[in-house]
Formats: sequence, structure tokens, C-alpha cells
Amino acid sequence: MLNCAQKMSLTYIKSQKNQPHLIHDGYEFIKDTKTNSKCIWKCASYKKLKCKSRVHTANEKIIHFQGSHTHAPPIEAITRKKIMEQVRNEAQSSVKATQKIIADMSVSLTVGEVAVLSPVRHISRTIRRHRQKTKVNPTNFNDY
Repeated sequence: MLNCAQKMSLTYIKSQKNQPHLIHDGYEFIKDTKTNSKCIWKCASYKKLKCKSRVHTANEKIIHFQGSHTHAPPIEAITRKKIMEQVRNEAQSSVKATQKIIADMSVSLTVGEVAVLSPVRHISRTIRRHRQKTKVNPTNFNDY
């Protein structure tokens, strides 16, 4: 039987390659198999840590959880990925200068989130790469 937390809507983050990753109980899952009726997700640490946990979903609900994790939840890594997803979205939809995006993002972060953040040069590079893909460039840096 599923508990109340499992009946709530599922949480996803996008990978660097724009693939959905499921977040459940502080763990990250990647899509393994998809059928007409359900999707099977395996732990993102499947190869690295030989974790065999799996989640089965159908209609945006968890219907089955299989196995137990062989590791602690990677909370810091998931936090970093969520922040970088926000940065990528802002880079694609905005013409703000790179440093302005980073500054605006930094203001809203907690101390714990800042501690797990990637170096500024990596964030800047991510913004530049996504703008090259989508052809979004700031027009006038003096406006920012």
C-alpha cells in the first residue's frame, strides 16, 4: 500500500542533456524502461555504487518501489542540479548579462545552497553554452 507522500505529484529535474530525472525521498532516478502503462526508473547511482533501487510510476504516481538504496541520499548533488537547471532556464529565456544572472540567482540562495554550488566560472560557461544553442545573446550590456 502506498503512503500519502507517494500519492503526491512527482518531482523531476532535467539533466544536462535535457532528460527528466525523478526525485523521490531525496534520491535521484533515471528512466530505465517505458511501457504503455508504466515507466521504470533506476537509481542514478546504479553504475557507480551498484545501487539496485527502482521505482515504477504510472499516471504521475508511484505504484511500486523495489529494493533498498546502498548509499545515503545525494542531497547536495540534487540541490546543485536544481540550481543549475534554474540557471539554464534563465539563460535560455533571458537576455540578461551572464554576471547579472549569477548575481540574481545568488541573492535567493541559502548558505547551504551556496556551499554546494559550482564555481562561478563553471556557471558562466553553462550560461554561454546554452545561449549558443538557443541563439540568445544580450544586446546591450550597459542596460544591466
